[in-house]
Amino acid sequence: MDMGGFVIAEQIMLEGQTSLEILLCMHLHVISMSSFYVVGNPRIPSLYRTSSVFITTFNVNGCIPTLDGIPSWLNCEGILPPDFYIIGLQEMDFSPQAFIMNASTRHMEWKVIIAKSFPKGTDYDLVSEIRLVGILLAVYRRIGSKIKVHPSEIDAVMVPTGRYNVFGRALSDKGAVAISMCMNDTAVCFVNVHFAAHIGGNEKRILDYKHIVKNIRFNKNGKTLFEHDAVFWFGDLNFRLDTAYGMNNNELRKLCNDDEAFRDMLVYDQAKPEFLNFRPTFKYDINSDKWDSSRKKRVPAWCDRILWWNQKGVHIRQKFYDSVPSIRFSDHRPVRALFYLGVREIDPTEYEKTYRRVFKGGSRRRNDYRYKKEETKE
Repeated sequence: MDMGGFVIAEQIMLEGQTSLEILLCMHLHVISMSSFYVVGNPRIPSLYRTSSVFITTFNVNGCIPTLDGIPSWLNCEGILPPDFYIIGLQEMDFSPQAFIMNASTRHMEWKVIIAKSFPKGTDYDLVSEIRLVGILLAVYRRIGSKIKVHPSEIDAVMVPTGRYNVFGRALSDKGAVAISMCMNDTAVCFVNVHFAAHIGGNEKRILDYKHIVKNIRFNKNGKTLFEHDAVFWFGDLNFRLDTAYGMNNNELRKLCNDDEAFRDMLVYDQAKPEFLNFRPTFKYDINSDKWDSSRKKRVPAWCDRILWWNQKGVHIRQKFYDSVPSIRFSDHRPVRALFYLGVREIDPTEYEKTYRRVFKGGSRRRNDYRYKKEETKE
């Protein structure tokens, strides 16, 4: 945003307000927009650090494993413990309380499981979390990490895609939860989604995507989804394979050609897909490596995905992207990825100089408006 945009934003606020309201709103607006302008200005001298971000998505099928934790899920053998763990669960709770009142005892049980699954000898703090029925998104930061998170800039939203009950709560466990935050001075958004299921439901999944993107807006910073520097979009996308049941699951590249998410990736025109070098993650018999042997015999699919997007000049490198086939208590397999994200740290001295310059410019416009109002009255 340049200074011209800043002036236009001030002028919009003048319509239908008294002089006192105008001055108060303009004063607050100058402060907030000054900060926004400074942080978003790429010309201000900055330092860059690398933030390691571990993201996992897991449809747990309403199951609770042992409360002793699942070390194989969150381990990073041969790699330093990441700065952040981003945990996305779907179908965490099927109880009536979860659907009717959005209350869940499973939520607390899973927090215990997650805490006990972190690498030994490393402690993490819960930065933020949000839940929509059985869709849970939680962000954890490693204690001692050099990557700062500003509590005042953390915000979370939920976007249901189903029906509502008489209390205004979602009756469906489909939709999205999202968290917006700044890692140092880089704005990052994490989105955990659960799309409509079943073969033949691709059109509904695309509509869900468009609905979620349109309705993600954070109250604290006013940002929409793609106004962030980086976006990580993951969850049970429920895209299916257009292929026959029983196909050789080792023919991964051929299977990818039949993958709805790859074929229709234009709907994710902002996102970067990756070639999948692991077996489809749905649907398995419980505690087995066999595909669905029930009467329905659901076709295997890569329902569980991790996608990402970045603004020009924001650097993201994916270290790995895999599933954890040894975790078998659900009919899905967890999927995980490790990213290295270049985060910006604005030089404090230059920040102060630019902030004061922008603030004074806005204050001068505010005073000019006040004097013009007084001259008009005379």
